[in-house]
Amino acid sequence: MKKKNALFVPDSTEVLSCKILHAKLKCQKTPKENDVRKLASNWEDKLCDPIHVSYRDGQYGIVEGQKRKLAKMMVDSEGTLICHIYRGLTEQDEYQLFSQLNNGKRSYGTNEDYEARSQFDPKWKYVIECANKAGFSIVYSGGAKENTFGCPATIEEVYDELGDIDFTDMLIMLYTVCNGNKYSLQSTFFKGFAKFYLAYKSSIIEKEFKKVFIDKATKTVTQSCFSKIKEKSDAYNRTKNVGIKTAFGILMRYNECCSKKNTLSFGDFDSLIS
Repeated sequence: MKKKNALFVPDSTEVLSCKILHAKLKCQKTPKENDVRKLASNWEDKLCDPIHVSYRDGQYGIVEGQKRKLAKMMVDSEGTLICHIYRGLTEQDEYQLFSQLNNGKRSYGTNEDYEARSQFDPKWKYVIECANKAGFSIVYSGGAKENTFGCPATIEEVYDELGDIDFTDMLIMLYTVCNGNKYSLQSTFFKGFAKFYLAYKSSIIEKEFKKVFIDKATKTVTQSCFSKIKEKSDAYNRTKNVGIKTAFGILMRYNECCSKKNTLSFGDFDSLIS
């Protein structure tokens, strides 16, 4: 295993048969057949960048380049590819290499990258731990569902804004007042909830806050409660920031649902847009 400036670098570059190359990591999605066919229909060897391969336990595992391998085999079942080969990597190293290759130019990564980072990145592991502590899990495909986030990039963005203590406490409050409802775990609402919490964390009364999300007829958390917040959010035109707009909608609904003596000041909200 070789590194340069803390990044993995190949041990060698070799030409290998496509037949001995296999997908390596569980975070890797199988390329769509139409995408593979499109690439194969315009295939030129000279335009194909080397793929990245980890040699471990006697096998050549593709860390990056599955689609190119499948397209080449569609053109030539006996074909070969130029490969950058990494030796001596552990499985954890391979996930880190995947992240390095796929997301080096992004502030927040793809869902595949977050799944890879769950295997090696202390920061992301901590975020997952905080979510679990509050009663949530995180998935990397399929979107939000009960008690389950499907927006890892948003979660990391919110964590970076709030920090360790506030992040955990905010998640616990989210679970407490929304009961893990899937609409509370979608990206736009979650951003707004975090900003609302940031502005009013010392003033929020949980029993009052719960009233925002409980349908009076069914006594349960329903989609209609989130629709009412969105109506208030859409009417707020001082900013295009969806998080701040949603926070405004939550504030308006909080003040509508709580007793008059417990209403929240708009002055604290103004700190979000100053």
